[in-house]
Amino acid sequence: MPTWCHMFNSTLTGNARVWFDKLPKESIDSYEDLRAAFRENYLQQTKHIKDPVEIHHIKQRDGESTEDFMERYKAEVLDVEGAPECMKISGFIPTLS
Repeated sequence: MPTWCHMFNSTLTGNARVWFDKLPKESIDSYEDLRAAFRENYLQQTKHIKDPVEIHHIKQRDGESTEDFMERYKAEVLDVEGAPECMKISGFIPTLS
């Protein structure tokens, strides 16, 4: 089981990788804990595929730090399928002004 836990993180991409990286250090003690946390997070959610134009509606909130906004922006953009990289970048640039 310890090997499974270590191998698990190398298989993650996109939102799952963001979720895993945000888990508090030492919060998972076993494969069962990891499995339960993963299921709790993802079984309740339905994947919402946004129109790429929606990228331009992601704005920094009042009182939100630039660092927090960047993390949220990256996570939200992962839900957008079919958006070229240049669109993802251009959607972020106007918010920095």
